[in-house]
Amino acid sequence: MDFLCYLWLVILLFLRPGDFFQILDGIPLFWISSIITLLFSFSKVAALFSTRNFQAIPTIPLLFLVWLVAIPFSLLAPGRVNFQLAYDAVTTFYKPVSFFLFTLAIVDTPKRVLIVCKWIPILAMVISGLALYDYFNDFYFGVFTHARETNPESPTGTTLRLAGHGSLADPNDFAVFLVMVSMFNFDRLLDRRLGIGRVFWLIPLGINTWAFSLTESRGAFVGLLASIASALFLRFGVRRSLLPLALILPIIFVGLGGRQTNLSLSSTTATQRIEMVGECYYYVKTYPVFGLGYGQISEWLHGLVAHNTYMQSMAELGFFGGSLFSCFVLFPLVQFLKVRPPLYRFTQPEMARLYLFLGGALAGFNFGILSLSRAEVLQTYLLLGLGTSFIRVAEREPNEPLPGFSFRTLGFALACGLGVIVFHYVMLRYFYGVNI
Repeated sequence: MDFLCYLWLVILLFLRPGDFFQILDGIPLFWISSIITLLFSFSKVAALFSTRNFQAIPTIPLLFLVWLVAIPFSLLAPGRVNFQLAYDAVTTFYKPVSFFLFTLAIVDTPKRVLIVCKWIPILAMVISGLALYDYFNDFYFGVFTHARETNPESPTGTTLRLAGHGSLADPNDFAVFLVMVSMFNFDRLLDRRLGIGRVFWLIPLGINTWAFSLTESRGAFVGLLASIASALFLRFGVRRSLLPLALILPIIFVGLGGRQTNLSLSSTTATQRIEMVGECYYYVKTYPVFGLGYGQISEWLHGLVAHNTYMQSMAELGFFGGSLFSCFVLFPLVQFLKVRPPLYRFTQPEMARLYLFLGGALAGFNFGILSLSRAEVLQTYLLLGLGTSFIRVAEREPNEPLPGFSFRTLGFALACGLGVIVFHYVMLRYFYGVNI
C-alpha cells in the first residue's frame, strides 16, 4: 500500500489535477496524500534514521545539514537576523526533504525502482501531450506558461517557447525534466524482453522529444548531450564511446536545430546569465560565511534568479552551506562512477541496463543545473532519490558496501565547494572574459 501511495504522489507531482479541474483547486491534495503516505510508510521512514542507515546513506545527513543548519543560519546572520524568514524557509523546504525520504524509504527494491522509472516517461507523455495541445491551440487550458520571447530571426519578431505547468512552468525547467525522461525512455526501448512491444515506447519518446524541441532550451540541450555521452561512457569506457558519440551528435544537432543548438555565448540570454553568475561569485567573496540568505538572491539580482544552481546556493548559503548542497547534488553521480563496470558487475540484467541510463540522467541533470536554478523543485529530489535508491538496492559483485557518512564526507563536501568556485572562476575569467 505504501508503494501505491508513493506512485499517487508522483502522479500528483507531475499532473497537478488541481490546475485542470476547478473543483479541486484549493484542496491541498499533495499535502493530504503525503500524510497518508507517511502513515503507511512510517516504519520505513523511521528506519532511515537508525544509526546504521543514517551513516550508510550519506545523502541523508548532507540534506539535513542543508535543511536544518545552512538554510536557517543563512537568514540569522549578525546584522540581519530574521527569525520569521528562517522559520518560513525551514517549513517550506520540508517538501523536498519529505519527498526525498519517501523515495528512499519506499522505493526499496529493484522491482520498485524499475516500475517508477518505467512510469515516468508515460506521465511525461501526458504532460507533453497536453502542453503541445495548449501550445498549438492558443493557450487552450490556461495553465501552461509558454514563454513568448523576442527573436529577430523569426518572421513575427517573437518566438513562443513551450513550457509545462506548476514546478515545470519555465521552458528550461521543463526541458531539463524531459532530458531525464528521455533516458528512462531509452532504457525501455532497449529491453529485449519486450520483443515487438518495444515499439510502443517510440510513442512517448516521439511526443516528449517534440515537446523538448519546442522548449528551445540550450542549457537542457547541453544536459542532453552530457546524458548521452555519460551513458555511453558508463557502457563502453572513454575510448570506445568516442565513435558512437561522433555518429550520434550530428543526428541530434540536425534533428533539433534552430535556437536550441545555437550554443553561442554572444547571445543576449547567454550574456545576461554569465553576468548573473559573475554577480553570484562576487557575493560569495563578499558574504562567504552566511551568504545572502536562503531565497534572497532575487532581491540582489533585480527580481531574477541566478540560472545556476551551484552558484546560487553558494551565494545564498555561503561557502559551507553551498558546499554541502553541491555535495548532496553530486554525490549520487559520484557513487554511480564508483560502481561502474568492470570494477563492479550488476547481477540483474534490467538493473545493469538501467544503471547506464539513470547514470546518464544524473550526469545530464548536473550539467543542466549549470544554467538553471533547481534547488527547490521536487523533480530534483525524485531523480536524486532514485539514484540513491538504485545504489542501495541493486545487486552487484563484489557486494561491498560503499563508504558511509563520516568526517571524510564533510571534507569531500568542502572539496566540491572549492571545485565549484574554481571551475566558475576559470570559466568567468578566462573563457567569458569577466573581470572578477
